[in-house]
Amino acid sequence: MRSEQAIFDELATVCSSKGFIHAIAFLYFRDNMVRFNDELRAEDMAHLFSDTRLIRTEMTTLIGLMMRAPIDFTLPPPKVVFGYIEQSEKLLHELHQAMSDAGAKNITLENSTEVGGNPFTSGGVLREPIFYGGESAYTFQYRDLASRKYRADAAWLLQNKNIDMEVGRDVCRNITALLDERLIETLKSLQDKPPPEWTVLPGFVFSCDELAACTSCSLESVRAVVEAFTLPDEEPNDTFTSLHAFNAAYAYPFIRRGTDEFLLLQY
Repeated sequence: MRSEQAIFDELATVCSSKGFIHAIAFLYFRDNMVRFNDELRAEDMAHLFSDTRLIRTEMTTLIGLMMRAPIDFTLPPPKVVFGYIEQSEKLLHELHQAMSDAGAKNITLENSTEVGGNPFTSGGVLREPIFYGGESAYTFQYRDLASRKYRADAAWLLQNKNIDMEVGRDVCRNITALLDERLIETLKSLQDKPPPEWTVLPGFVFSCDELAACTSCSLESVRAVVEAFTLPDEEPNDTFTSLHAFNAAYAYPFIRRGTDEFLLLQY
C-alpha cells in the first residue's frame, strides 16, 4: 500500500486540474441534496446514509486542494469531469485505507495487555476516527449559538471587522435558502441545454446584493461578513501540504469569482 502522503499528493494534482470545480459541485449535489417528486419517501434520503457518500471533511479536503492554486472555472467535457470524480473517489478511498492501516499497527495484543497500555492515547490511532467521525452538532446549532458563544468578542468584531454577530447569523440562515432556490433554477435551466453544457456549478453562486435583499440587513454589513470568510487573493492555501496541515477551506468557505460574485460549495 502507498503512503498517505503519496496518495495525498496525487489527489492534489487531480484537484488542481482545469475545471475541477465543476466536479466538486456535482459531488456536493449528488451526496447532500435530497431529490424527490410529489412526496418525500424514505428511499429518497437513503443516499445520505450510504458508506460511499463523501462526508464534510472529505469534501473540504477536495476544496482546500483546489484552492492551493488559482481556480479555473472552464467547463471541461463531461467525460473529463466524470474522470475527475472517479479519480477523486478512488484516491479518497485509498487515503482512508492508508490512515486506517497506520492506526491499526498501534493496536496490538502486546499494547493492550501490558500494564497501562492504551493504544487510544496514540495520535496515529486517533487520526482516523477524528477525521471520519460524526459531526459535533447540527448546522443550525452552530449558527444560532454563535452569537452567544462569541458574545464577549462582539464589540471587537464590530469595531475591527465591521461584523455584527446578528447579521452573521442572518447571512448563514438566508444563504442556504437563496442557494436552494438557485440550485432548483439551475437544474431547470439544464433542460434547454445540450449535455456537454451541463453543470450544477451556477447553483452555488450568489452576490452580496442578492443576499442583502433576502435579509433586513444593509449591503455593507452583509458584505463585511462574506468578505471575512472569503480567502484573500494574497493568501493562497499553499500551506495545505498534508492531511494534518491547516486547510484554509475550513476558515474561508466562500470562493470569490468576481467583484460581487461568490461561491459556497458546502453549507
